[in-house]
Amino acid sequence: MALDIPDEHQQTIKTWLELPDARVAAVLEALETAGPAPHISALLPALVSAGFSEEEGARLLGFLGSFVMSERHASTRDRYLASVYETVAGSSFDALDLSSQQAVLTRLQAALDSQTVRTTSKAMRLRKANHHTYVDATLVSDVRPVLLDDTLVPTGALVVHQLQIRFTGGGLERGSFAVTLDHEDLERMHRLLARALAKDVALRDWLHGAGLRDLDGVETQDTDK
Repeated sequence: MALDIPDEHQQTIKTWLELPDARVAAVLEALETAGPAPHISALLPALVSAGFSEEEGARLLGFLGSFVMSERHASTRDRYLASVYETVAGSSFDALDLSSQQAVLTRLQAALDSQTVRTTSKAMRLRKANHHTYVDATLVSDVRPVLLDDTLVPTGALVVHQLQIRFTGGGLERGSFAVTLDHEDLERMHRLLARALAKDVALRDWLHGAGLRDLDGVETQDTDK
């Protein structure tokens, strides 16, 4: 059964299948030495250290990330790997002799079994497992004069802030919304964010104390929690 695999990933899979065993071993060793990261692209330096160019490494990481994520939708691993081969080779997996079948399965399984890639891919899914995921924000501040109907001379003015937040949805579609803030709103938001940062530091300290890897790679400093 053919899978819906982007053309660029099909070419990378072909490259992965054709790499010498020593080259594959170097890639996997570099990834495991680097350890999990918050995003698959953060593993690029590990592949560059293994002798890949940045372009080659980026393509390979893109394939590895999507490869691992797609496996969870398959009924069995062997059937999934056979379908991957049939898609990129354009020929039947069953037509291969047993030795060739095992070579293909072993090489593809090596990619799936990378704990660094599996943990990083799972972390990416968990990070985005929300209805909306924050992208960025802008805050525009302005002065708004108050003019009565019978005069052109302002009788007063307001300082108004408009916060626009951009986000992605579950299907990666982008959206945004805007809210108006006054001085008291800013103070409340400042207290809220300060509290959130303190909790972030406390939770990361707990992670380190429990011997768990902080996949964000954030180094905290002692603060008044």
